[in-house]
Amino acid sequence: MVTEKRTCQVVEYRPETRERQVTYYVNVPETRTVEYTCTKMVAETKTRQETYCVRKPVWREVEREYTVNVPYTEKRTKTRTVCKPVWKDVEQTYTVYEPRTETRTATRCVQKCVPVTKTYTVCEDQGHWECQPDPCNPCCTKNVWVPKPVTREVEYTAYEYKTEEQEYEYNVTVCDPVEKTRTVKVCEWVNEEEEYECEVTLCKQETRKCTYKVCDWVTEKKTRTVQYCCWVPKTETKTRQVTTYKCVAKQRTEKYTCNVPYTVTKEYEVQVCKMVTKTITCKVPVCTSCCN
Repeated sequence: MVTEKRTCQVVEYRPETRERQVTYYVNVPETRTVEYTCTKMVAETKTRQETYCVRKPVWREVEREYTVNVPYTEKRTKTRTVCKPVWKDVEQTYTVYEPRTETRTATRCVQKCVPVTKTYTVCEDQGHWECQPDPCNPCCTKNVWVPKPVTREVEYTAYEYKTEEQEYEYNVTVCDPVEKTRTVKVCEWVNEEEEYECEVTLCKQETRKCTYKVCDWVTEKKTRTVQYCCWVPKTETKTRQVTTYKCVAKQRTEKYTCNVPYTVTKEYEVQVCKMVTKTITCKVPVCTSCCN
């Protein structure tokens, strides 16, 4: 295998700025005067007579009796239950966990790189050169290669990972339960009854008198002149400005970028397989009669 330089044509692209005509549309406003008829409601004021009722208040005094609750305070003796604490010593048993170190054995997997002998198949041409008569000239001979393909196995060494189990020791901290005794104070609550004085608010009823005013309403009829408004339709002719838009086509020049292809000659390095000439010496019988 040899490295050679080969020349070939390659298409590449380069950006190029060009111009083109683009058509766009613009709305052009046009204003004109338009007459239209509208009807509007006009308010007119009118009068009318109406009768209405009026209520007048008439006040009078009324006396009445009412009952009220008047509060007063009294001292009384009552009994209540009081909870008092009583402390005593009690022996209590509790458990404590004491740590200790313990050695244990376990198994783990270890990978090792081990050489392994493997084989692969190789095909060889174990042919030979033979002297054979020339079909064109039977008196002359020529060297002919007689192929003989032979397949054989070739050994090689490869490395593979092999997993093995291996024992190892490790330390573990273990806690053992230990019972101990201690004295603690325990509070017990005892109920006791005791007397105490307190003030109680009571109410007693009293009858009282009061005077208040009462309003009586009297109805009277009256007449009045009322103005009211009514709406009358009125037609008018008016003018207004109306704007319409007309679509007009225009053109403008704009620039754009495009990729233009071109051909470039480049050299590349390629791997080429070439036949190598090998000279072999062999004995060839010579036919003297044919040569002369």
